Amino acid sequence: MASKNKEKANTIEKSPLGNLANTSVLLEMSKVAPNKRNAAWQTKFVEHLAKASLKPSEPQVVTGPDGFPYFNLEIPRPGENFQSYCIEEMIDEFLLENGFGVVINASYGEPDWILSFGDLINYSISKSFYSYQSMFNTHQDEEGSIAEEEEVTIGFPPNDILPQSLRYALREFFKANGLKQTVKVLLMGRKSNGNMVYDLVFNLTPAMFPNLDTFRAITQAMAFFLPRHYSFISIDEKAIENGFQNL
Repeated sequence: MASKNKEKANTIEKSPLGNLANTSVLLEMSKVAPNKRNAAWQTKFVEHLAKASLKPSEPQVVTGPDGFPYFNLEIPRPGENFQSYCIEEMIDEFLLENGFGVVINASYGEPDWILSFGDLINYSISKSFYSYQSMFNTHQDEEGSIAEEEEVTIGFPPNDILPQSLRYALREFFKANGLKQTVKVLLMGRKSNGNMVYDLVFNLTPAMFPNLDTFRAITQAMAFFLPRHYSFISIDEKAIENGFQNL
């Protein structure tokens, strides 16, 4: 269940130029048949995507199958006159501010690449769309639990995990979907195979929603906003005393 898209996105005051060499690499890679795009192809495409010079497509903002808004960009052709946009330069002051993901070459059928809001958040934090090693748990459950004998550490997520732009987007998402209660969050660490691993924990429970299906739809849709390596769970705030703080 998606948040309501803004009627009019904030505008970009200047058009970021980007790197045309990266653009040429992406153009050649886009010619590879989809069934031949292996892991090496994916890695190379992503490496050249952030700084490439790209052009806006029409419509500029499209709604994805997940119900969320995506800024619509294309890889320009050689010799083409176009207004240039660079994802890296658009992230903090435009894409995140408007709650957008990014889709590349959607007008040609199957998109060449799709970046969620969470992918862009990850780039804003670490200059990479994806993080392959992290402190987070490898599981993701809708509802978490804490064993009685389990030792845990709790604290408020720092800005390099939960930056203000992400907190704001999540608050707007919950508000747009009719959630009246105050959403709270904490960062919880616990031992797994001798190592400390972490989860983002939200105080969301099925009782806060009209029915269980709505609860599940909301918690699943939260993945759009979070970097893909994050583990997040929901626990009744009564289970953790003095741990949660307002999102």
